Amino acid sequence: MQKHPIKLVAFDCDGVLFDSKMANKAFYNHICEQNQRRPLSDKDIDYVHAHAVNEAIDYLFKETPELLYKASAYAKQVDYTPFFSYMKIEPFLIEILNFLKPMIPIAVLTNRTTTMNALLQTFELDGIFDMVVTAMDVKIPKPDPEGMKILIKKFDILPHEILYIGDSVIDQQVAATTGVFFAAYQDINMKAHFYLDNLKDIKPIFSQPWALTPLGAE
Repeated sequence: MQKHPIKLVAFDCDGVLFDSKMANKAFYNHICEQNQRRPLSDKDIDYVHAHAVNEAIDYLFKETPELLYKASAYAKQVDYTPFFSYMKIEPFLIEILNFLKPMIPIAVLTNRTTTMNALLQTFELDGIFDMVVTAMDVKIPKPDPEGMKILIKKFDILPHEILYIGDSVIDQQVAATTGVFFAAYQDINMKAHFYLDNLKDIKPIFSQPWALTPLGAE
């Protein structure tokens, strides 16, 4: 059996560490309500759930540019903390973090910004991850590869020594662009090396034979 090549496991945040769609929906609907925009559609929710806040506001107010500046300024003033109550830790997260932590570094690569530290503190996960890269740490958020490159440099590893776990096409694009291994979380329609129904499905990845090629390197 060929030993797995992984030296770092990186997680997306929203939709992987946390079920946060209801929180993001409530947050952005609040901004829309305060800035004369209709409530979010299902398509809107999918977009804002995967993108950084600046991109989300640009997207939501692209049809009313006269409101964009006001909405953007308002979004920076809103305290996201009350919306944490809408969020839930994904099932088996603590179990899988305890499984990984003794044998391999773990990180987060997310398009969240100022809320990330408070979120980890609220759910008592601060200090668990060896590195957290947010949209504030890069010039361009995902799907730009800069965040993943930060992880590669920090841990002094090769791209094919990273397993990235994500739930969106944006995450898939980051994996393909950088050449890391990709696990699609609860989405069988993405192109991935692994498909996870739940986070416990990570465990077999570290005990099965490896004969895989990173995305974008076929």
